[in-house]
Amino acid sequence: MSGTTHTTRRALVSAAVLTLSVLALGAFRPASDAARHGELSSAYFAQFAGRSADGREMIWRGAIAGAAVGEFTVRLTQTGQASDPVRGKRPVEGTIMVVGEDPARAFAAQVRGTIDWQARRLALTGQVTTGDRRGTPLTQTAELTNSERVAHNLSGEMHFGPAAVAAAQ
Repeated sequence: MSGTTHTTRRALVSAAVLTLSVLALGAFRPASDAARHGELSSAYFAQFAGRSADGREMIWRGAIAGAAVGEFTVRLTQTGQASDPVRGKRPVEGTIMVVGEDPARAFAAQVRGTIDWQARRLALTGQVTTGDRRGTPLTQTAELTNSERVAHNLSGEMHFGPAAVAAAQ
């Protein structure tokens, strides 16, 4: 089996699991509550895909389901010095891209935040800059799920709308 076929199958399985997870989460949070707060949510899983050619960017690829559906790519660069060098907390900035079956729903967002290697958490805020949802604020949170520092996968949520950013601040 080729690597591409295996990766595609894994992405489809991940998308199916995420869709079921989002539906289950919806059972615990009424849609009217989310709408009342102007927030839409998606769940995702992304595997560490490596670094950019120049070695500066960390790249993750996976699947997202919920308010946004499709292939999900996160590209982050560590910026500046560690805000907490003992704990491995680093400032990051980068781009999130979502592309699905409907090209009209694709979008990209610019984000900033922190990656905490020791606590295994990622927290980002930003705004959709191109495509569907342009101008919409968003937050992204994730757990880093592997045990090796350089090969963490991301499992988390993305929230869209002003309420999402206000809650993150």
